[in-house]
Amino acid sequence: MATICLNMIVKNEAHIIKETLDNICQYIPLDYWVISDTGSTDNTISEIQEFFQEKEIPGELYQDDWENFAVNRTLALRHADGKSDYIFVFDADDRFEGEIHLPDLVADGYSFRLKDDNGAVYDRLLLFKNNPEFHWRSVVHEYIVTGDKNWHVKIDGDYNVLSGRFGGRSQNPNKYYDDAQVLVAAFYNPNKDVDLKPRYAFYAGQSFMAAGMIQEASEWYLKFIEIGYWDQEISSAYARVGCCFEQLGDEAKAMYYWLKGYEYYPQRLESLYEAIRYSREHGNYHLAYVFAKAAKDAHIPEKEAIVIHLPIYQFLLHYELAMISYHVGELKQGWESAKRVLFSKEAFHWTKYQVSEILLNYLPVFKADSWNNRQAVIEILENFECEGASVSEVLAELRQLNTF
Repeated sequence: MATICLNMIVKNEAHIIKETLDNICQYIPLDYWVISDTGSTDNTISEIQEFFQEKEIPGELYQDDWENFAVNRTLALRHADGKSDYIFVFDADDRFEGEIHLPDLVADGYSFRLKDDNGAVYDRLLLFKNNPEFHWRSVVHEYIVTGDKNWHVKIDGDYNVLSGRFGGRSQNPNKYYDDAQVLVAAFYNPNKDVDLKPRYAFYAGQSFMAAGMIQEASEWYLKFIEIGYWDQEISSAYARVGCCFEQLGDEAKAMYYWLKGYEYYPQRLESLYEAIRYSREHGNYHLAYVFAKAAKDAHIPEKEAIVIHLPIYQFLLHYELAMISYHVGELKQGWESAKRVLFSKEAFHWTKYQVSEILLNYLPVFKADSWNNRQAVIEILENFECEGASVSEVLAELRQLNTF
């Protein structure tokens, strides 16, 4: 049976590291561990050692000076050379949830589904053969270099790896600004990682955006678009730069870049969704409806997809249609979309609540629906009855209609 070595870099994770390691051990059968501490000033090291002593799992802990993510992850990886058949990498503030079943390990690598706190999902290579030729690249948002882009297998199942923001690095209030500065410096370094300039430009935009520096974020997203790289990443950058200009108060530029993003890569709907949302919020219902109708039946992109904001495809487009359609006289479409949101297991609480509030606008089609569908909607609304008078009024009206 193939052996697995946990490989991590850590710093000041004492407040969570035992919980992290326990979570890993519930899902991944570890045979060995190699962890590099990059300068902890708390008791991270002793917490790690105590945990594995209790678990009786052998391993090694190294203390290495910090340079950047690519250098330090590669150094940690080299410490693990020859220690196992496979390497498993994990961040201290990530967590498994759900059920996962690892296959017999025969492939060169296995990618896992990650999910962030906004519902976006993406795949990341976390488990791969212990190969001394593998190494990490990129000063921030690093990735493993294996020499073959299509060599790994995706681990499917009813699970997620939740990408957290509560580790030691996230305690730094200037984390995103600091990341942006590192990325900008790397972008302008003429002697190293020249081929990573597009990546550095994109993530500089991401980091400035997260730091609340919207003007700088827009400039770096546009720089990335100008350089060009992968179609899906360019489409994603268009969506983000549109949101930058929305926050900067430039409606014309926001709409221009959202529509440009959809035109550039229509298989991805993030840009068009932002145009729909913005149009509805500003009372341009006919325009919003035209956009939403074009997008409502789109499938979730799968092949080689980068970060996908799943809620858009699962229910947010139908939320928009439910909130828009009665304004333009399209009651049947609005009612069907309202039911899609209310019956969705994935829909956010607030989307269901807001759809519940406007259901009286769909009374004619509510009456025409089957008794079972009407009753199912009523039962869902009963969950919100105590949250506000508006839903209580809607519920009273629907109950009365459903008695006949």
